[in-house]
Amino acid sequence: MSAMAACSRWLLLLSFTWQVLAAPRRLLEDEMVLSAQHSFSTQWRKKFNKGEVDYCGEAYASDATLHVTFGPLADLVKKKIFLPEPAILHGRELMIKPFWNATQKVLGFRDMRAYEDEGEYASTAMVVNDDTVVVSGPFSFKSDLGEVKGQMLSEMWVRKEKEWKLQSAMMVFQALAAQSANGAAGAKETTPAPSTSLRAGSTSLSSEDVNNTIVAADVGAKTAVSEGHGTFLAGVTILVVASVAAVMVRRAKNRRAAAISGFESMLG
Repeated sequence: MSAMAACSRWLLLLSFTWQVLAAPRRLLEDEMVLSAQHSFSTQWRKKFNKGEVDYCGEAYASDATLHVTFGPLADLVKKKIFLPEPAILHGRELMIKPFWNATQKVLGFRDMRAYEDEGEYASTAMVVNDDTVVVSGPFSFKSDLGEVKGQMLSEMWVRKEKEWKLQSAMMVFQALAAQSANGAAGAKETTPAPSTSLRAGSTSLSSEDVNNTIVAADVGAKTAVSEGHGTFLAGVTILVVASVAAVMVRRAKNRRAAAISGFESMLG
């Protein structure tokens, strides 16, 4: 029995030694990795506040995924940019870039605060390896409705050659502080803590849904064109029906006149 126990201990030791030797070796200290990545987070915030949302979209990897829970904004988001609650956006070009474009052009987001070194909007980061960092922290945006606050639950940044890209992210909007008449912000609506606001059977978007998302700002124009087109078709339909009716009436009169004439010739 003791021989078997000793053998088991040796096997565990060999297994642990093999895992240590097989693990990729770190070339950089955590501080160096964090410093390199953090500059990309702060640059993202600066570009968003300058209105350069194309840069913000390009900061994601081509196959990235973004999970967003809208909380108090859910009804507005569904009405304005046709996204479900919560929304899972797959792909940089197809879904993520249109989403961030819509946050500014449709929802009016601006003046983002996040990724700060200290204070209310300080972020927390964990180094996974030389090329992977996970970031979390609070954020806020100003909008036409008031100040929007939330939490970045998890952002996975990965090093792609000389740049850091967002591979995945989970964010939740938690509160909307509406602006009062004198300009002061008051808490309007809040959602539960992040751990309870995310739902397990979340709804994914199709490409058709996202095609509607980016054109939300043009919905009014498209509706007007559609209505005008419908009116035109209705007018044409009425004109055609009236023309056909007129032709049928004329033919009926001609047939009646011919019948009367034939009858009179028979009598004569």
